Amino acid sequence: MFRMKFLKKFEILAISMVIAIVLIFFVIPVVYTSYIVYTYWAARNRFTSERIENYFLSQTYRSEGSDYMFKLYKKLNNRYVIALRSESVVLIDRHPEEIRSYVSPEIVFFDKEQMQRSANREKAENTVITLTKVDNAYIQNMEDEDCGIKCKTMFRDHLRSIKIRIEDNELTYTGLKPLQYH
Repeated sequence: MFRMKFLKKFEILAISMVIAIVLIFFVIPVVYTSYIVYTYWAARNRFTSERIENYFLSQTYRSEGSDYMFKLYKKLNNRYVIALRSESVVLIDRHPEEIRSYVSPEIVFFDKEQMQRSANREKAENTVITLTKVDNAYIQNMEDEDCGIKCKTMFRDHLRSIKIRIEDNELTYTGLKPLQYH
């Protein structure tokens, strides 16, 4: 008799623990997440299309601690120029680092469909583009030709395949992350 009462109490305790665990680790998080999803429409964490575009357009390349802003400029006959410009950095001694600008020769890029062909993919993977240092005013004069986010997404596969050489440093494109130094 005593044993039956103990077993019944144990069963009730075990079942209530399972129900509590399910509530704490499953039901409450799902309900809370649903509440947030459907009620915070005007929250600050929502991105405007302008903010999203600025985020994607501010892609950088990195080499030995230096970040380079990446721009793609459209020229005549479907040719493009890659331009990298170092970001303004204040050094430890409070003097600004020199802003450096680099430009590639005119290049024809393959879009996603063209990159599926093995010959084009192999050609892109074997491409090393050497950028030359130019005056900062040279890039500022090119600003009206910037082709923006559409070109970067259209040629993303080709940009990932090529290597860029700046002053004995070889760089590769990694998308939204900064360029990796090899």
